[in-house]
Amino acid sequence: KDKYFLIHAIPYQSKLGKNNLEIKINNNISYLSFNVKEKDFDTQNIHITSKYINPSIHNQERIILERKSLGEAKDIWYNESPDLKFIIPANGIITGKFGTKRFYNGKEGSFHNGLDVAAERGSPIISPSKGKVILTGNYYYNGKFILLDHGKGLKSIFIHLDEILVEKGQIINKGDLIGKMGNTGKSTGPHLHWSLLLGKTYVDPEYFLDNQIID
Repeated sequence: KDKYFLIHAIPYQSKLGKNNLEIKINNNISYLSFNVKEKDFDTQNIHITSKYINPSIHNQERIILERKSLGEAKDIWYNESPDLKFIIPANGIITGKFGTKRFYNGKEGSFHNGLDVAAERGSPIISPSKGKVILTGNYYYNGKFILLDHGKGLKSIFIHLDEILVEKGQIINKGDLIGKMGNTGKSTGPHLHWSLLLGKTYVDPEYFLDNQIID
């Protein structure tokens, strides 16, 4: 009670060893030092259709516009304090962990920036915490998706949905039904990909489950 704490996102490509963080509050500046330790991540080999490896010129133009739209949404500041006691947004089999090195059709791609939960198409997806819907859409790579702002720079994105059951601007409570699991976009089977961003840096969603982040 009456205590302040800072949650800082450590980017995936951060250098190992000592790192320094500058904290500015109004005109006051303080510094925090911390060590980044090496961590081993799994490797996955995935086969996908060629259109996601070599998109057409038309689709490249679409991808650029969609990235711009998503980037602008990520910049939005929702000045509400987040509820950090997250619950998992879908029930099923965990098929992908944060940080996994992924190879698509034998070629290394970006690291896996979220948590994958697989179940039957149409399985319910609920909100892991309260928030405000700031963007929905049906994008080339993401398929049908929801971007939910939990407040103070903490955002969830839920992708590959079959159905979107919320609208932009809608206020969502923890546990509310927001969508149904699908196989849209760059996906190889029905599942939910859930990413969590803190200050536009991807962080492991599992850290926010079971009260780990505030214990």
